[in-house]
Amino acid sequence: MHLNQREEQINQYLQKNAQVLCLDLLPDGTVSAANAFAEQFVGRPLVGVHFREFVIDFKKIINPFELAKNPQGIHLVNVTTYTGLPQTLRCMFSPTKEGVLVLGGVDVAEQEALRKQIVGLNQQLGNLTRDLQKGNAELLRLNDLKNQFLGMATHDLRQPVGLIMTYSEFLNDEASNSLDEEQRGFLQQVFEASVFMRRLIDDFLDVAVIESGHFELRRTLHTLPALIERISALAQIQARKKKVELRIAQARDLPPLHIDEQKMGQVLANLLANAIEYSSEGGTVHVLTRDEGDRVEIVVRDAGVGMSEEELKRLFTPYLKARRKKTGGEKSTGLGLVIARKITEAHGGKILVESTPGKGSVFRVLLPKGNPEKTKK
Repeated sequence: MHLNQREEQINQYLQKNAQVLCLDLLPDGTVSAANAFAEQFVGRPLVGVHFREFVIDFKKIINPFELAKNPQGIHLVNVTTYTGLPQTLRCMFSPTKEGVLVLGGVDVAEQEALRKQIVGLNQQLGNLTRDLQKGNAELLRLNDLKNQFLGMATHDLRQPVGLIMTYSEFLNDEASNSLDEEQRGFLQQVFEASVFMRRLIDDFLDVAVIESGHFELRRTLHTLPALIERISALAQIQARKKKVELRIAQARDLPPLHIDEQKMGQVLANLLANAIEYSSEGGTVHVLTRDEGDRVEIVVRDAGVGMSEEELKRLFTPYLKARRKKTGGEKSTGLGLVIARKITEAHGGKILVESTPGKGSVFRVLLPKGNPEKTKK
């Protein structure tokens, strides 16, 4: 067999069958020829592609022309593959008349080491996943126990706290003339403390019911303007005491909504109380309603102390009280906004908040039109 025939056969084998990467590089580093294995390995045609587009330099820049100065040397080269992951090749770089010839085969030892690393990582991931599942199951169990305890404790506390609130209010109304100023002050403190305790108990009970999964809505058709007028009238008492003006502006012809009137009233009451408590004396709280196409929007805006970005991130986290101080020193359970958000989301809506320190806050409640229950079916 003539030498040129043998070289031709070897060349054809390299081009079509050998599991060896074979590239011809031009002086500018562009691939002028590539065998089938090289293009399959990288996952795309390589002719006209620069060498550096598919070679990854983890440690130092690979210059094929510098490496070709030692044609007998073996160099480890990381090449991107069709999987998108790098693969290590053992390559030889030989100078040619037109540029550089690159021959490379998969580094079996490196490939096996990588495979073992991947297997080890998968085992670690599996162990971590199992541990996480066990941890989640334990957290769910503890959360259920916590909700059971809250439900039992708050249920047992409501009656005695209610009695303290009722009797202290009765004594304040009926026997205040026979008490001196200091005694009336003590009695008022007892009443206010019992009112706060009743709010705290009710909020804990609401959170326990929501987190236990037994939270249900009793939807009926209600007109939103009437509900807002009723809740706003109750909030006026708190607003007058604080010397805060409450302004209501409602859109005309709002459609009736399928809502739980009592629970949405609770949402509005929480938002209004929050806006009034963080407003300064002489401030104004605005309540607006808007028709937004497939949704109805309720806006509660105040010009109070506002919130920072960090406080906004923590705003709806249960049991975390806000760092900002209420302008009148009012006490808070820290759960009102959490409950409001849960109720709104149960209605298929959402609450959005915008706030600037020193300039106030805007709470937007978005409620869907139509009957979400029918949509689910």
